[in-house]
Amino acid sequence: MSRPELLPPGKSTLLSRFIEFGGAPSTSFRQQSTEKSIALEYKFVNKILRGNNRQLVHCWELAGGGSMTNLLEIPFSQPSRIASILLFVDLTVPEQFQQITDPIMTFCRKQVEKWMITDIEPQQIKEESKIIKPLGIPLVLVCARYDDFQNFESERKRLTYRSIRQFAYINGASIITFSARMDSLMQRALLLLSNAVSDAPFPKTFATDPQQPLFVLPYGIDSEKIDPSEESLINSTSSYSEAMFNYIQSLNSAFPQLQQQIDDAGGGEGDRRQQFDEPKIDAFVEERISNKLMMLEEKLELHVRELQDRLQTEKKLENRQNI
Repeated sequence: MSRPELLPPGKSTLLSRFIEFGGAPSTSFRQQSTEKSIALEYKFVNKILRGNNRQLVHCWELAGGGSMTNLLEIPFSQPSRIASILLFVDLTVPEQFQQITDPIMTFCRKQVEKWMITDIEPQQIKEESKIIKPLGIPLVLVCARYDDFQNFESERKRLTYRSIRQFAYINGASIITFSARMDSLMQRALLLLSNAVSDAPFPKTFATDPQQPLFVLPYGIDSEKIDPSEESLINSTSSYSEAMFNYIQSLNSAFPQLQQQIDDAGGGEGDRRQQFDEPKIDAFVEERISNKLMMLEEKLELHVRELQDRLQTEKKLENRQNI
């Protein structure tokens, strides 16, 4: 059985720890350097489940924020369906939320719509709510760099949590807080990954105090009245698109998005592209990405063949022992 995990932009350290310990949380934490991901990285782990059943887990990690979203077509085109998506956002830079989440969510929604077949069970939407639009497969918003974020001033933390909870509520996402430098948060993230690949339910956790790590698990336990001190921006809307529009307005009011600031600086998109056009560099980057994708595909095919051969050998040995 094959269960792929899609890890868009975020912590290579988390993925390395997950691979290193076979998907099982470790009792000891040790700092280790990890190479920075380039374009789309692929790894796998042969996880042992209950009853000694083996399960191959494909792990994909996307670099570059939302700038390389089209590369996600590779994991989405694999025979095995995506089990879950972990969408990383940097708590210390809420000004980048929109430029990361918009392209990734748009692409993933289009891909999931193509999967509307009997083996995909869409997340249930509350009948009384028309503004919630789950992705269709489990989505977890991972709020990274909490070790730095915890030292920010209280009002900025409150507004950051409010924006994250609004986005998660509307899009049917769970929320966890993560830091590669904090053992407790690392262990909880590893546990979540293990639960995701084994289809185990996420442990119910609801913690929204701005002075503490943010956790909303599983999706659906949060309320549309996220900020009691202000009028809700989403409970009076009648559609998902209106709710997202209000969310973006609120987000930009609290944290003007960097992409929007660039657009307003003068000149159209075509002018900027022409101004910074570097054909030789573009050709070099395109060649590097193309070569990288070919290597990933070859590596994936080799890993699958090796694993199949190994499993067949183990099965033959087991049959001989039972004779």
